[in-house]
Amino acid sequence: MTEVDIAPDIGVSLQLVVATAAILGNIALHTIATVAVIAGLRRFEPTMSKLLGDAFIAVPMMVAAATLGMLVAHTIEIWGWAVMLLWLGEFSNLESALYFSVVTFSTLGYGDIVLDHQWRLLGAMASVNGIILFGWTTAVVVAVLTSAIERHDERRSARKAREGQPEGHHAWQPWHPHAPWRPHIQDVRHRADHISDHNAGAGD
Repeated sequence: MTEVDIAPDIGVSLQLVVATAAILGNIALHTIATVAVIAGLRRFEPTMSKLLGDAFIAVPMMVAAATLGMLVAHTIEIWGWAVMLLWLGEFSNLESALYFSVVTFSTLGYGDIVLDHQWRLLGAMASVNGIILFGWTTAVVVAVLTSAIERHDERRSARKAREGQPEGHHAWQPWHPHAPWRPHIQDVRHRADHISDHNAGAGD
């Protein structure tokens, strides 16, 4: 009677330990991926700004790069679950292990392939892991989108401000009062008027 009571507890504990280790590994990997994606985008953004200026195409390009980077992390995580389940003997081939891992990790849960009773908690924990990490990825992509739009608006405002400066847009408008040659013209006119007044005074 004692052996019957203790055995299930040991099985549950072992499943929780294995699942927790897998989840912590995936969280660590996702953290590294997030830092790498953000750092890469920050390094690439100035170059893209020089090439594209304030073109709006830069925004979807940044979002696409962030999405692809995070999807690489998801792929590695799914492979990790598949290899672990294959190592535990739950599947006889990698294709079945990958299929179960993808379906479970993405919370689709078709139910056509299930784990044995002794490891069935791993399937539920893999689903929990997938929900958390896909939500994490969504937050990263939304943050990148928001930042990209803000940066685009800043570059556009800066360009308009530069065009509004005297040495910029107004330099091509000779009639504008702040054109760079206007002070010289006014100085010449002032001297001409001064000479005229002086000559007129001398004549009197």
